[in-house]
Amino acid sequence: MDEFMSLYFSAAISWLSTVIFIPLAIPLMKRKIKRNIWYGFRTTLTLLYDDVWYPVNEMAGRHMFVIGTAMAVYGLLCLFLVRGLPGQLIAGGLSFLIIMGGMIYSLIAGAKMGKAIAREKGLTEKKN
Repeated sequence: MDEFMSLYFSAAISWLSTVIFIPLAIPLMKRKIKRNIWYGFRTTLTLLYDDVWYPVNEMAGRHMFVIGTAMAVYGLLCLFLVRGLPGQLIAGGLSFLIIMGGMIYSLIAGAKMGKAIAREKGLTEKKN
């Protein structure tokens, strides 16, 4: 078991994130998800206005797709280049940091975009 884990740990983490991120990203990128409280980029502005919801979620979906694709490539690199349990644990931790960095960037960019759209269209956080 230790040898198996030492060979595939970081690749498994990377591919698992790919399997989660890409299928969740595609409907957002295609603007197929209506405003809801469960799935999508949810802020006060996105939940109040379709004019904010769809463009922000399209952008967030693109970010998720890029993160998922990057993690698939990273998983392949880890599979072939990283050996031994210590290396796999470090590579797995780096996978986590890549995902978190991408998500934090997307959160900041989405919030800024939502506010910019609302400001441009004269929308407030309280629907009239």
